[in-house]
Amino acid sequence: MVIDFIRQLAVILDTLKFTRRSVLIAYGYLLWQVVLWYTSVPDPTAEQTAFAGIILGIAPAMFAFYTQKSTKYFELARASRLHRQQRQQRESLDDDAGVDDESFWEDTEPSEFDDTKRL
Repeated sequence: MVIDFIRQLAVILDTLKFTRRSVLIAYGYLLWQVVLWYTSVPDPTAEQTAFAGIILGIAPAMFAFYTQKSTKYFELARASRLHRQQRQQRESLDDDAGVDDESFWEDTEPSEFDDTKRL
């Protein structure tokens, strides 16, 4: 049950692109704060200019991180359906369908390959 919940949560977070969007939002906030800081500095030094330039230069990498992998919604839905079917099959096999194991084996005919007769 817990594993099923974790799998469903992972699919939901991946479908919503939660990690990528939160990283992009955090970077946007950082970039805005650096721009505000840099414009408030009266006489920026070379180090301050380099710092602001590096933060601004990371923008294409952050955008590429956000857009690099597309979520395949139909494949996720198909995988979810397949996982649900497998779980139902596993549960139906575990139910024994009302057959008692001992009575099942008692009613069968002995096989010609049965080694218990020799013992």
